[in-house]
Amino acid sequence: LSKARVLFPHASIFVQNLLPLPVNDQYVINNVNKFNRLLMRICASHKVFFVDVLSKFINVEGVRNPYFFNPSRYNCHLNGRGTAQLAKIYIALIHRYKSYAFNPLLRVT
Repeated sequence: LSKARVLFPHASIFVQNLLPLPVNDQYVINNVNKFNRLLMRICASHKVFFVDVLSKFINVEGVRNPYFFNPSRYNCHLNGRGTAQLAKIYIALIHRYKSYAFNPLLRVT
């Protein structure tokens, strides 16, 4: 991120968090959440936008929603519905934040 900021000092840089992994084990879920919190802090310190996509791909219990993923227990790849959901998030970001200055308190959801 430091190098990107030097190379593109006026760019709006967006970093998305991890999507939920196929193993709905509490240890894995906790580690994904820890990593995403760390990533959010790193984004703030480098003045880049943190994009929370995880919340759009989990169900009310906080586990991965199989509706958006290929049907294998070990598959972490999005299916067509998941890809469409991610595309909606990206398109909304492009339209909503294309002219915004950096705000470290802004959490893109």
